[in-house]
Amino acid sequence: MAEIGKDTEFDSETPFKCSSKNEAKEKVILEDYFSCYTKFNKVTYFVVKLTNLALVCEPLTNDSKPKIQRVSTNDIVGCSVKKTNPKSDTEQTFQIHLEIYYYPMIRRFWIKQRSRRQLSLIVDRSISWEINENRATKWKNALLWTSSKLGQPKDGLHYEQTLGRPLELLPKRHLLVAINPVSGQKKAYEIFKKRVVPLLEESEITWEVVLSEKSKFMSEYIQSADLSKFDGIISISGDGLLYEIVNGLLIRPDWNKAIHIPIGIVPGGSGNALATSLCEAQSESIGTDTVTPSVLNIISRRTQPKNLILLQTLDDAVCSLSSVEWGLLADVIIDAEFLRCFGEIRYGITGTFKSLGPKKYRCRLSFVRATKENRTKMARARESIIEFHDSQRPYFLYKNDNCKNVTACHGDAHLQSRNFMSLDHGSSTSSWKEITSFLPKWNQPVPEDWETIEGKFYMIGCSFVSRVSTYTSLAPDAKFDDDTIWLTLLQEHVPRVCVPYLLIAMRQGKHVNSSFVDTIPVLAFRLEPFDSRSDFAVDGDYMKCQPLQGEILPFTINVMSR
Repeated sequence: MAEIGKDTEFDSETPFKCSSKNEAKEKVILEDYFSCYTKFNKVTYFVVKLTNLALVCEPLTNDSKPKIQRVSTNDIVGCSVKKTNPKSDTEQTFQIHLEIYYYPMIRRFWIKQRSRRQLSLIVDRSISWEINENRATKWKNALLWTSSKLGQPKDGLHYEQTLGRPLELLPKRHLLVAINPVSGQKKAYEIFKKRVVPLLEESEITWEVVLSEKSKFMSEYIQSADLSKFDGIISISGDGLLYEIVNGLLIRPDWNKAIHIPIGIVPGGSGNALATSLCEAQSESIGTDTVTPSVLNIISRRTQPKNLILLQTLDDAVCSLSSVEWGLLADVIIDAEFLRCFGEIRYGITGTFKSLGPKKYRCRLSFVRATKENRTKMARARESIIEFHDSQRPYFLYKNDNCKNVTACHGDAHLQSRNFMSLDHGSSTSSWKEITSFLPKWNQPVPEDWETIEGKFYMIGCSFVSRVSTYTSLAPDAKFDDDTIWLTLLQEHVPRVCVPYLLIAMRQGKHVNSSFVDTIPVLAFRLEPFDSRSDFAVDGDYMKCQPLQGEILPFTINVMSR
């Protein structure tokens, strides 16, 4: 434990390593005395310790109240230094208030959700404004650096050497906020003003807002926007706007650099697959409030990789982020469009009616299982693409050093997608559509080592995230960077009476335990419908019936996360 008054400083060049399971050793960074007003407006003195995991306030009193307070650094969004104005002209005060804003998980009855809290520490040990302000600013800098996980304590430095470190060394961020005001229940802009802006202001983040005016507007805007002045892009809408943003990045001449700009997701539409999947992975409550945890992900300066899926049709190719549905689920999503005013509840309404009389559609489905042998084949194919196209490693405009050691591909480091991010295909805007390891040409049959199923299906789902909506977990084992497409098959031998129960089981992902449902992890697939009435739903949007094949792309996007 550090001595009171002894300060250790930060080395911002050294990465901060901290386990999500609190396996990292807790180390005291700063320790000092502060006073604070309690609930009954009584001044109490505290010993305040800042560690790499939490801010701990221990009262200097034998009274049982107040108790020791512990604030996780992951919950802190910002802090400010304010002067205390004297109550009268004759009164003289040198107090400085250090205001700390944080959002802990609070349990109210059986509901868990994030709630705003504020801790006010009083700095008044000196009779000099400047000394008290410098002391408060030092703690503010340390809190921000620690909560951002960009620096770690470094012993052996004297206080005077780094007292003057300016806050600007923790880079200020400027974000592009993309909003679809007519998405879902048309509350996206209201969510931004009332629930996103206050947190961004507390964390001292600036922004520019762009409103989507029509379909594919954001894709066209991102294609020509100057992204060099932004530190990230925020999508406040459903999955459709995020789909436009990513595909807009891939249309750019510098797509291989622009695709690495950090992307934040705030649910504001009727389909929020990526936002809810990310919250579920972080053990957040997804049934009550997913907006606050999503904004906390944006405020955090960390990112995590997200796989992208190349979807090829007979005449074009697009990039998918969350899922592809065909059959019953696609019918539910498409037919629910006229009930957009009901939000995500509309899927439950149409799903109830569709499941009572489900249709069977005929198709031919071919796929490559995600075995270790096939992953090795994919890795070798990607390496040959790199050798053919790439002579030197390009400079990426946006880097993500926090995700170097992700454990994708079930622990095989040499098979990870991030090993192929040095791929550079020049300035061609369509070259990413041609990066394939398994997919054959449309005029060619699938290779012999592919598995093929031909027959009638109630439903085929291809998911790359755990949830396709707040209330539907299609692939509960899916991860953002597991390099896997999860096929969910409901074939014709399933009794019709069981279909409604299986849809209900999808709410918690329990359908995977049923013998009627086939869940297959694959690396690539080809789906050839024989019924012209069977349309697709790609990331929650309509796609006409046509042959479709997909594969995991060898590069990822960076999603803001904690």
